[in-house]
Amino acid sequence: MTAHELRLEPPLTEQAQIEELRRQTFFISEQIHDFTIRYEDGHAAVALTVETPEECDPVRLQGLVDAFVDREIRPLRGLPKNRLWVSPRDPATLRYHRFDALARAGLITEVQPGQVVLADGAIRLYRALDEAVVSRVTSSFEAVEHQYPVTLPLTVLQRSGYFGSFPQHVYFASRLKGELPVYEGLARASGSPDLGRLLLGSAATVEKVLPPTMCYHTFARFADSSVPSTLTCVTSRGSAFRHESRYHRTAERLSDFTIRETVFLGAPERVEQALAVLRADLLALAEELGLAGWCEQAHDPFFASGADANRADTQLMLDLKHELRVNVTATDSLAVASFNVHKTHFTDAFGIRGHGLDEPVHSACVGVGLERLVYAVLSQYGPDERRWPGPLRAAGREHV
Repeated sequence: MTAHELRLEPPLTEQAQIEELRRQTFFISEQIHDFTIRYEDGHAAVALTVETPEECDPVRLQGLVDAFVDREIRPLRGLPKNRLWVSPRDPATLRYHRFDALARAGLITEVQPGQVVLADGAIRLYRALDEAVVSRVTSSFEAVEHQYPVTLPLTVLQRSGYFGSFPQHVYFASRLKGELPVYEGLARASGSPDLGRLLLGSAATVEKVLPPTMCYHTFARFADSSVPSTLTCVTSRGSAFRHESRYHRTAERLSDFTIRETVFLGAPERVEQALAVLRADLLALAEELGLAGWCEQAHDPFFASGADANRADTQLMLDLKHELRVNVTATDSLAVASFNVHKTHFTDAFGIRGHGLDEPVHSACVGVGLERLVYAVLSQYGPDERRWPGPLRAAGREHV
């Protein structure tokens, strides 16, 4: 590996801009294997020091960084993120349990970066927490539960606009071209270290993707149809996939994970009221479980659209997204749930109309990352189930 210093001219001084650069740098180029931000005067970020393969062209890399920072980072205004809720539990008073300790206890194992296995008590906790979320949904709304396929048609993700917002996260599924020579060639190369490259070269046209979240299945389910004037509520649990480059961190940031997602469709006031009710229910659940954390405004990780900073600022200004963050150390937190107002973005894209509605149909969703929530609970309470909060001690045998 070789180290290169890539200048940031002029330096970045807004903390929000620096943090956004920190969480996007690896997506600029796969040749960046590691990086640090160099500061002057204590707060001004003046350079990225990056580690790359020896054959990397630093001039080209500097150009990529310059273009990205000028287009996507410098316009970010760094608006304050208001907090809606703060747990009464002081995070500084807790004794935290890190991933290695939980792995030694046999609860969670990293298969490879971005993938983990839950076992024993962690599985019971996973089921109980999912049931806890579902019970809040079904007690407040007439919800319909759907079980979706693992893969999603490419046309659905394309219709949603995902490629214009988060192309860095996309995973896709393919197959081999249906020709005998292709099968014979791959059979001969089955032990080759270049098998991955050979597979890609022999792949058929991509028709399916791995879903980055569950709500796209739901929008496809109602595409080009109408929904009742009363509120429509759909909840689902399924596997989600997001490429995270080199940002994978044990159970904190996975490429292969499970989401419990609830989608609301209907008149604007009904949708936003429903979102507020479910958000309050889940914050009450976090407080009931004694979790240290908070809920604050947030924005999505838009990337490479040319207007990402403005879109992020707009989400904050219009109060469209909130995250429930739970402490995993006294100073580090993990977003375990998000609350999102879509307005007509998806209902317009998918042609979803309403029966008897004078206004356009709006949508909103609540997503809970189940592995993240399990890890957050275990981080605060540890592997010994006798020390878990009362509602969780019988996890898997009684609903929370």
